[in-house]
Amino acid sequence: GVNDVLMVRGKGLSMVKSFIIFNRWGQVVFEAQNFAANDPTAGWNGIMKNTGKKAAQDVYVYRVETICTAGGTFTQTGNVTLFYMQ
Repeated sequence: GVNDVLMVRGKGLSMVKSFIIFNRWGQVVFEAQNFAANDPTAGWNGIMKNTGKKAAQDVYVYRVETICTAGGTFTQTGNVTLFYMQ
């Protein structure tokens, strides 16, 4: 019930243009486009895009491109570690 979804959060964002998560081999495991920030339904819950199965415990790379309310765009990249509690 805690940290079950990785989502784009922030203030001053009019729209999230793209949110993409890659595995270590550069394959896209999750992708969402053109949605409002702070929307957990547009986040990644650890399910692989192509298989519908849980992703392996690993480090994943994300890229987020947002459109600010002031009109500019902002791109951020980083990584996230996925692990499951027993």
